[in-house]
Amino acid sequence: MESAFACEPASFQGTQALLLRRAAIPRLLTARAGLEGVHSRRLAAFFGNDSPIWIHRPSLVQHVATDSSWGARIYRAGFLKASR
Repeated sequence: MESAFACEPASFQGTQALLLRRAAIPRLLTARAGLEGVHSRRLAAFFGNDSPIWIHRPSLVQHVATDSSWGARIYRAGFLKASR
């Protein structure tokens, strides 16, 4: 895939948008109570357990770098450019 790369679950950071297979949702809902950590890391650990997590490049959604409503730090992908 030229427009995506495989991500190691431990390095996964942030979820502005997710594309999930419909069949994965019931598994996630069953397992979510036993998953620990912040939201994006829990999802990465769950979905990256038996297959790669594919990250689209360029990002399909670009987060606006402003203060988070829940106090998170701002992270930026190095390959994104401002579109102003």
